Amino acid sequence: MSNIENDDKDSMIRVVDAICGAGKTTWVFDHIRNNPDKRWLFVSPYLSEVGDGKTKGRIQLELPSLDFKAPGTSSLSKSSHLKSLLACGHNIACTHALFEDIDKDTIQIIYENDYHLIIDETIDMVEVWKEYHPQDITALAEAGMIHIADNGRVEWNHLKYPNYKGRDLSVKNKCDTGSLWLYGDNIFIARTPPCVIEAAKTTTILTYLFEGSLMAAWLKVNKLSYTPYYPEGLRSEKEIKRIIKEKLSIVDTPKKVIELQRDNKGMYAPHTFSYTWFENADSDTLKTLGSSLENARQKIMPKGEYFWTAPIGKTPYKQLKLMAHKRWQTDLEGDDDSKHRTFIPWNTRATNEFAERTNCIYIYNVYPNVVVAQHYKALGIDIDSEQYALGYMLQFIFRGSIRTHNPMSILVASERMKTMLENWLEI
Repeated sequence: MSNIENDDKDSMIRVVDAICGAGKTTWVFDHIRNNPDKRWLFVSPYLSEVGDGKTKGRIQLELPSLDFKAPGTSSLSKSSHLKSLLACGHNIACTHALFEDIDKDTIQIIYENDYHLIIDETIDMVEVWKEYHPQDITALAEAGMIHIADNGRVEWNHLKYPNYKGRDLSVKNKCDTGSLWLYGDNIFIARTPPCVIEAAKTTTILTYLFEGSLMAAWLKVNKLSYTPYYPEGLRSEKEIKRIIKEKLSIVDTPKKVIELQRDNKGMYAPHTFSYTWFENADSDTLKTLGSSLENARQKIMPKGEYFWTAPIGKTPYKQLKLMAHKRWQTDLEGDDDSKHRTFIPWNTRATNEFAERTNCIYIYNVYPNVVVAQHYKALGIDIDSEQYALGYMLQFIFRGSIRTHNPMSILVASERMKTMLENWLEI
């Protein structure tokens, strides 16, 4: 049996980098429909797009003749069910999260069955692995269970622990797939191995502002070449930008919100409203921010349905509850269904669920994770933090009514993020 790791096949990777609303999804569904003889693996962020095995997602509704299967209806785990479906040669649709969790055996099946991979929106392919405390990592090293290669990759000590099945099996498994790296002395970074992409016959990535993404950095660090591809029939960026410029109204930032972005000397503090800022902000500052934004929503922004975002995470979540007035707290506690919820995670993409919302409040000042950025920098890859932030902000904005080219108002709290948006629109 041939093995992907020993094969010199160079997988073809193409990137469809086109603005939201250009028609990327329509194009790719037509492409799949016109190639029914190929085996397809479609990967998207949400179950609403891929289905859960019981409820059909968008791809099953749009392409009924292709009979896309989704893991979830078996007594097996989703990962095992995915492996079983792939082994049977079905067309498959699954989420980003499930795709990132596939093992070596599943990767081999993708390779052997000549699957063509479609990735709807970029996958980071790298994260700080927070399941292990720094002290746990130190203990693993001192026990001789792991050792660190010269390039920083974590390797399992198979001589000392050859058939290990204990508490740290997840560490062993990641070491065996070549996906675990060490940052500093005691921080694990989990990086998806390149064979996940190399296994596919072809890979097509649908995205916008790809060069600012962590996935672009991952491809570069793994020396996987990719080709920009702009299909015929997609709407041009110039045309869509013109419409957005006409329909999107950027609301003036409240005075108190501007003042929060100044240091003791009156100088602009560019990291205000970042993840770290929310971790460290005191309750008075957060309440000032929350009341100023709510006042602007009620008195400055037009009437209509709204949605808002800010950092998510254990500590920022607690801080947001201090900032939020009663209505926003209900959202954060998850007491509303998605139809009535106003808080939407900042990294939401690829959904039409909120297209009726006409007002957006964007509170997050986005930066790439500093550990991930420094990990890549040490490997010679620089992440463009401006392009990274702009990409996520635009994806979020396009969840609202501007997606359907209807009027929308937006309040961007961070001066840095607001300037990026204005420069992108060429205002």
